[in-house]
Parts: sequence; structure tokens; C-alpha cells
Amino acid sequence: MAETSNIATMAEILSKDIFKWFKWTQTGSMDTNNTCVIDEHSKKEHPSDIVFHYEDPYSDNRIYLNFDLKSYGESTLSSKNFTNELNSLGMSI
Repeated sequence: MAETSNIATMAEILSKDIFKWFKWTQTGSMDTNNTCVIDEHSKKEHPSDIVFHYEDPYSDNRIYLNFDLKSYGESTLSSKNFTNELNSLGMSI
């Protein structure tokens, strides 16, 4: 678990530093597990490490971005196939 914790800490620091340049704002609580409300898959919870939002200048809508930062470790990023990670993130929305 310490490795996951270290990944989350580093990802948090980097995401705040990088995304402020895009004018994205952190919103809501951090490092939460949300209860799944969809019966079609076997997941009971979905992780949400951090949520950012920004104002889309073209549509005049607020866009929210949910991140599972612990999924961005070396073992995940070195993989050529992100299908499982993207599906999991998509289900969390």
C-alpha cells in the first residue's frame, strides 16, 4: 500500500502544479470511493482521487474531469493497452 500512497501523493502534487496552468480548478473532496449505482457490472465502488473543472469558452459550460491518480503508476503507463483503465474510469462517471 505504501507504493500506491506514494504514487497518489506524487500524482496529486504534479496534477495541481500542471493543471493550474490550464486554469483548471480542483473541486469536491479528494481520495474518495463512490458507491456504484449501476447493476450491469460487478463493481461496488469507483475511486475518485481528485476532480477538476474548467469553464469551456466554446460552449459556456463547466466541464468536470475525474482522475484516479493511483492508476498512473509506472506499471500502468508502460502498458500499451489502456482499455481496462479507461473502462474503469468511464464507469466511475
